Amino acid sequence: PGGRMDPGSTSADGALALVSLLRDQGVDVVEAGSVADVERAARPDTLLVVAETYYLVNDDGLRRLAAVPGDRLLVEPVSRTREALAPAIRLAHTFTLGGAPNCAMPEANRAGAVDFSTSDTYEANDGVPITRCYDGAVVRYTDAGRTVTAVGSADFMTNSGLLKEGNAALAMNLAGT
Repeated sequence: PGGRMDPGSTSADGALALVSLLRDQGVDVVEAGSVADVERAARPDTLLVVAETYYLVNDDGLRRLAAVPGDRLLVEPVSRTREALAPAIRLAHTFTLGGAPNCAMPEANRAGAVDFSTSDTYEANDGVPITRCYDGAVVRYTDAGRTVTAVGSADFMTNSGLLKEGNAALAMNLAGT
C-alpha cells in the first residue's frame, strides 16, 4: 500500500526499496511530511529530495523550502516547484526514454545506461551553465554554493523501476550524496 514515491510504500510505484538501500549504505534518510519538518531537519550538508511536487501549491511553502540550506534533488518537478526551487532551468518540451548518460556528471557515468520509461527533459534559462545528462532528463547546476539537480521522471526511483538497467545505481548515486 501507499502512493507514488511514498518512502514507506511497498507498491510498485512506492520508494521503500530506495529508502531501504540508502539506509543500508549509512545514509540518514529523514521522511518529512511537512515544510516545518524539512525546516527542522535541513542543514548545509543535507540533500533535500522533493518528489510528488504537485502537492506543493502554496507560495509560502515554496518560499520556505527555497530558503532551507543544503543541496536539492527535484524529482519530476511541476512548473511552480521548478520555478521556485530550480529557477535556472526550464522544461525543454522533449522527451527521452533513457540510454547512456553522455555527460560529465560522475553519478550518471557510474550508473551508466538507464531506463526512465518516458522522461521530461530540461534546458538552461538565460544561458546559465548546466550539466545535461540522458538528453536533459537529469540536469544539474550550482547556485550560491548549492547544487541543484532535477530529474524528469520518478519511474527509475520507484520500487519496480530500480530493477531496470542502471536505475538503482543512478537513484542511489543522486539521492545518496
